[in-house]
Parts: sequence; structure tokens; C-alpha cells
Amino acid sequence: MKLLGIAAAVLAVVAPAFAYSTKYFLIHDSLYDDGDTSLTKVTCSHGEHGLLTHGYTTFDSLPSYPHIGAAPQISETDLNSCGTCWEIRYTDPYGTSTSVNFTAIDAGKHGPDTFSISLKGMEHLTQMDGEVGSVTINANKIPHKWCGLH
Repeated sequence: MKLLGIAAAVLAVVAPAFAYSTKYFLIHDSLYDDGDTSLTKVTCSHGEHGLLTHGYTTFDSLPSYPHIGAAPQISETDLNSCGTCWEIRYTDPYGTSTSVNFTAIDAGKHGPDTFSISLKGMEHLTQMDGEVGSVTINANKIPHKWCGLH
């Protein structure tokens, strides 16, 4: 009986950590490859949640660059997720996981379940060189300070 109580207590602590992670796809988008690109080129440049408003001007002015890109939670009409930070985790076919902290700066243009990232960010995450196509990831929204944003 004690073992059941201990197991229930552990599950109560551990389960919430996994409850917020959702499966998505991740693709490379060359738009995010050049660090000198102005943030005026992305959805999250102006407005209440705009990155220019917070003093960032180019992609590489963002502390998490090159781990930046589009998130499906952002649309042209819903900018509330602009500048949010995400832990993106990729698990390779051998079961090895790698994660990066990703800043959402643009509207998702590839469907409701797809993040887009720079090539360098994709390479860091997958440990592969060059174009890898689409990979399945888990994404978990985390505090913006983990992406170095103020």
C-alpha cells in the first residue's frame, strides 16, 4: 500500500512536466538563415508584442539566434505568442534526444502543427549537416528569460 502511495506521489509531480509538451513538425526555412536580416521582415516586429519595441533590430540581435523562426501559435491576426520561448526537443532514431531553446518571431505558414527554424538551428538540433527535411519534435513553452529575452 505504501508503494502505491509513493508511486502516486511521484506521478503527481512528474506528470505535469510532460503534460505541456506537444508533438509538432520542424522544417528549415532559409528566411531565418541570415543574422543581418531586419526584424521588419517578420510578423512579430511591431505592436504590443513586437520585438522592435523591445530593442531588437535584426535576427542576430536576438540572444537565441540561430534558434529562431515561425511558430504555429502565431498568425497575422494573433500576435500574443510573439517573442515566446520554446524548448524544442528532437529524438533521433536511436533514442538520443537533443533540445534547443527557440524564440518564436514569425507567423506559422506551414500549418497548425509546424515550426520553422534556421538551417543552423536545425543542424544544432538534429546533429546533422545540410537539409534534413521535416522532423518530428516535442515543443514546450518555457519562460522567455530562457531564450535570453528581457
